Amino acid sequence: MSKMLTPAKGSDMFRLALLLLLIGQMFVYYDTATKTIPQINLYLLINLLLILLALVPWSVAARLLWLLVWPCGALARADWILRPTNSDVFWATSQAVDFLLHGHNPYTQVYTWVYQHQPGIHDYPAYSYFPGALFAEVPFYLLGNVRWGLGLADLGTALLIYLLARDTLSIWPARAITAFWLLFVPAFQVPLRLGALDFLLLFWIALAVWLYQRGRPMASALAAALAFSTKQYGFLFALPWGILLLQPLWVALLARWRTGERRVAGLVALPWRLWLPALTEVGGVALLVLPLALLSPQAFVDATIANHLAYLPDPMLGTPQWNQTLAAQVVALGGLSRIDAGRLAGIIFPLLLGLVLLAAVWKIRDVATALRWAALAAGVTLACNGVQTQFFYWRLPLLLFLLYSCVGPTAGVRQGPTKPISPGL
Repeated sequence: MSKMLTPAKGSDMFRLALLLLLIGQMFVYYDTATKTIPQINLYLLINLLLILLALVPWSVAARLLWLLVWPCGALARADWILRPTNSDVFWATSQAVDFLLHGHNPYTQVYTWVYQHQPGIHDYPAYSYFPGALFAEVPFYLLGNVRWGLGLADLGTALLIYLLARDTLSIWPARAITAFWLLFVPAFQVPLRLGALDFLLLFWIALAVWLYQRGRPMASALAAALAFSTKQYGFLFALPWGILLLQPLWVALLARWRTGERRVAGLVALPWRLWLPALTEVGGVALLVLPLALLSPQAFVDATIANHLAYLPDPMLGTPQWNQTLAAQVVALGGLSRIDAGRLAGIIFPLLLGLVLLAAVWKIRDVATALRWAALAAGVTLACNGVQTQFFYWRLPLLLFLLYSCVGPTAGVRQGPTKPISPGL
């Protein structure tokens, strides 16, 4: 049996990981225009102090450093939340919440704030995401800035990562990956300023995993429903998670089949608690999405689906690196035209994603395998589709694989057919 890391060695690994992170940030700021980050000198000053503290050969310094990464992460997010922005997503989201509060359907209204802050944009369709985030952002809109909710969600994700990793990876590795999530500024600076909804999506995913590990599959199903209902590609987690929630039912069905009970009456006679988690996820999605979708089905489909499918690979969107799909990079290299790349991606992508999801039905047996196959589905989707994949979308497969790494030691432990997973797993 391999030896566990001693507290001293564990803290040293934490210091090393943090040093790599902090020095890497120095390179980021070195390549950033001062006009873009007016507080660049303050960032660098704090970075330098943390670097020195990481090098101090004193056991208390490592614990102090761990305590400091939380306020540093919170202050960095507050800084980006409070910066002025002309982001179309931010203003459209804010006005969509305003419409909702005034009893209007956000998918049928004419948006004006977007054009006021970005006069060059004249084709913004409406609020173009699923409605789950609208309800979560109401209190923060009333406080004056919907981005406060996004920043708080990201801090909540870091906390859930730590809680999950602490029991399986031990204290210092858990602190190292949590510090990465808190202080890797490029991962949140741009999407937070834009008001991207990914922060809420990732929080619901982490919450679903944590609740399931705590033996609360019903609450986990509701969190998965929120993930599905927040942004279109939330299904990349929600579908594999739904397969996991069905595992107890599947095990019970196999057991009855092997004993010769193959009648429909035997299926109906199965305990309802085996059905409830998966039905809760489906019901939660319906409750969040259908009320607004059914008010105007065509407007909902146009805004949330047709609008996004209309995009073709465009490697020059914002910067040459903005669209990070394989199709867009092939176009940028001169290999195919935009139209041909879009058509080819339209054939390859659904085939690959379908194969991954089909394999997931057979491979998912526990939390770890559900997360790993969800991460693969997310990677295939973001790399192979023919629409715009912005760089911060890649936080989805990153989080899924990170969570898999946290719960990996429990791989192979299957939830029983008649009782929920125990907290000890």
